[in-house]
Amino acid sequence: MVSKKRSKKREENPQSDIKGVIFVGLAVLVFLALVTYSPLDPPQGATGEKIHNFIGLMGAYASHFFLLFLGDLAFIIPILFFIGGINAFMDQKILAGRKGVLFVLAAAAFIILLQINNVQLFTPLEWGGMFPEAAGAFMLRFAGKVGTYIILAVLMFLILPAFIPLLILKKGWDLAAGLFSFARKVPRKKTPKRDLHQKRLPKREKTEKKERIKKEKPPQRTPGEEFVYHVRYFKAVMDKTDTKEKDIVPGHAKADEPQLLGFEQSLSEIPDSGPIPPTELLSYLVQKQEEEDTVKVAMLLEDALAEYSIQGRVVNVEKGPMVSLYEVDVEKGIKLNKIVSLDRELSLFLSKTNIRIIAPLPGRGTVGFEIPNKNRNFISLRENIERNEFKNSPSPLTVGFGKGTNGEPVIIRIDELPHLLIAGATMSGKSIGIHTIIMSILYKATYEDVRMLLIDPKRLEFPYYNGIPHLLSDVIVETHEAVNVLKWALYEMERRYKFLAHHGYRDIQSFNEANPNEKLPFILIVIDELADLLVTAGQDVEQSIIRLGQKARAIGINLILATQRPSVDVITGTIKANFPATIAFKTSSSSNSRIILGTNGAETLLGKGDFLYHKMSGEIVRGQASLVTVEEISRTVQYLRRIKRGEDEYKEMFEKDKEITLEMDDKDELFPEVIRLIYNNLMDDQNTISTSYIQRKFSIGYNRAARIIDSLAEAGIIDEEGGSKGRLILVDVEALKDFQ
Repeated sequence: MVSKKRSKKREENPQSDIKGVIFVGLAVLVFLALVTYSPLDPPQGATGEKIHNFIGLMGAYASHFFLLFLGDLAFIIPILFFIGGINAFMDQKILAGRKGVLFVLAAAAFIILLQINNVQLFTPLEWGGMFPEAAGAFMLRFAGKVGTYIILAVLMFLILPAFIPLLILKKGWDLAAGLFSFARKVPRKKTPKRDLHQKRLPKREKTEKKERIKKEKPPQRTPGEEFVYHVRYFKAVMDKTDTKEKDIVPGHAKADEPQLLGFEQSLSEIPDSGPIPPTELLSYLVQKQEEEDTVKVAMLLEDALAEYSIQGRVVNVEKGPMVSLYEVDVEKGIKLNKIVSLDRELSLFLSKTNIRIIAPLPGRGTVGFEIPNKNRNFISLRENIERNEFKNSPSPLTVGFGKGTNGEPVIIRIDELPHLLIAGATMSGKSIGIHTIIMSILYKATYEDVRMLLIDPKRLEFPYYNGIPHLLSDVIVETHEAVNVLKWALYEMERRYKFLAHHGYRDIQSFNEANPNEKLPFILIVIDELADLLVTAGQDVEQSIIRLGQKARAIGINLILATQRPSVDVITGTIKANFPATIAFKTSSSSNSRIILGTNGAETLLGKGDFLYHKMSGEIVRGQASLVTVEEISRTVQYLRRIKRGEDEYKEMFEKDKEITLEMDDKDELFPEVIRLIYNNLMDDQNTISTSYIQRKFSIGYNRAARIIDSLAEAGIIDEEGGSKGRLILVDVEALKDFQ
């Protein structure tokens, strides 16, 4: 593995290899020149005689001047060259910076000490060097003999930190202190009687402990029974003041899962407070008091990066409910790819799972490391919807989706997106995220402000909401009904555009502000499993979704699509282009993450509500989704069902318009345009229409025009038999107004 890493490094930076060869070559040349020095060689000896130095005339001159000025200290030059070559080859920093300076000082002190005592290491040398002699003479005169020895000893001991890490010295000191304290705590030979009695006590406790473990031993379960509990709803244990403890059985939460504090009041005790449910229907969660030791983790992170030759300093820590973001300022010149590739190595070093690296952090110039906390804190829906950010939002489609890594709530306005795409693998918390969106809107808007259409092909998630006034129809579970509802949404979209254009408004917000007594409600269409719909009715569903995604923003029709299989055949390029805002829970692979987010990261999430929110601006926010349980959904739905309301005109209009779209479903796509043409002809006092007339108006063939004429006749709009001027129109203008 090391050889592969080195070869890769050489391919990336060949200049380091060249530098290493040059340094090692210089080290060998200087060393041989010094070792083979001869006083008979020039410039000290005769110039005409044979050169004894192995490096020739160059070596003779170099060794002469090195030894003349430095003496024995000259041998540090080839050592430094050799270490520089090794550093260039191995991409290391041996004796770099401060350590190198300490090493040179210690070596100089050692040579000066030898010079003072007239000791020479290199035998052919006849002098000690100008620098050691001058330095030794100056120190003897300035500090005296004893002071000189002390100063030189201190300088020589400076070399210890260069070779012995301070961590080893610290551990050695701790070991010595431990041995010393152990020696002081040697037990006495004589033991009092009360101590003998205390010695027998642990045996009795041990026996009692074994009996207690036998009594508390859980019942035997099958291997698969451990995972029976439904993670999708996090069925939490109710923390009541009841003295009877409940046995933990499959379906209940474990120790590391959220616990509800319990409901403040029963449903029957909560009075009717209007069309928006009170928050007393929801519950808080028990929050763990243990805080993450971010200082310790930051130190470990810096040490781990240093192990891979990345010098960095943690400059900021943002504590989140499930992960903490450690912001590291790394030294210049380090490639980001090198940092990003260390996610698994850092996970092993820090004993953490799924560390996500953000290199660089947008707008900060640092690198972010999202490290899971030891204890995860879950977020209750009640905690989020009671925040001022949620209450003060003017939009009826405001969602308290969760809490981010910076501890701030993640508040989403669906009308600003205007559509949302959600994806995540099984047991990742995707369904909880959808319920959080629906429940947030129920606690924010009345049924006069927001109407919903819930499509659930799996028949598992949405049937709880049947009967609430916000629904235009019962939860749709059949594929053909889903297709018809989407076609009705297209019809409603066109109708609203004409309505707003007729009254001179650009969008639904401006119309509702100007006409508070005649508001148009927002329509939220939620599809839980898009893949199931595309398998059974792919083309019809996809075309409707694309058209709604392109045009429905301004008139208040919003789509939320969810799938647990974010593949290219489900989330096509056209759908993705019209859904710029996405939420990804944990995915099964990095390819799925790239499809839903456009980048990696979702595959490293922790599950159980851990999400990445890709905003329309391109920023990606990580957070923990709000938790809503089945009990809270049931209590909220039961409260909304008992609200007294009058005639629902908009729901009646929905049923009527849906019947019209069903009648038009099997007809030609130009049929509505032909109806409008007939309407305009009647307004101009033209009461006939013919096949050739339709051909000319719509530039189509005879066969298609003839089929449209037959459809008009079957609908009773025109006469079944025609004359020379065409077929007679049998209906009046009032009968055709529904098609406008």
